Amino acid sequence: MHPTEFVVSLRIKHPTHTHHSIIKSIGMVPKFSYSVGSPRATPKGRPLEGVYKHSYCSFTLLEKQEGYFVDGIKKMFVFLEPHKEYFRLLTCEGGKAELFVGIFADGTVGFGLGVEEMRVLSGLSLELSVEVYNEDSACSPMAG
Repeated sequence: MHPTEFVVSLRIKHPTHTHHSIIKSIGMVPKFSYSVGSPRATPKGRPLEGVYKHSYCSFTLLEKQEGYFVDGIKKMFVFLEPHKEYFRLLTCEGGKAELFVGIFADGTVGFGLGVEEMRVLSGLSLELSVEVYNEDSACSPMAG
């Protein structure tokens, strides 16, 4: 198996709650956030057309580190457990709470979630979103 690095974030979307109320409920400073109805903008602040249709917050839970991401999300379960009812409420109101995992790999990567990890995620009302970034693809002689 090739070495991998990963990051883990908690991402929350809600159709009516403000980003301020989400931040207060989670008790962390978000990396990115905006509120429903506010003018859209790029991450660098350049204005875009329209307004946001939902509020959004992204909280960094684990900075980039080497290893197997399933071990990383297991560490987060203890931190996330006190927010279980809040996550359940969000989903009942049409919002979404998810763990986002970014995996940075050299080559092919696979992973598996065990029944216990899936049970805990479900019990916390959390979705799992995974993106794999193959760091050697742009430099590969076969790429392009």
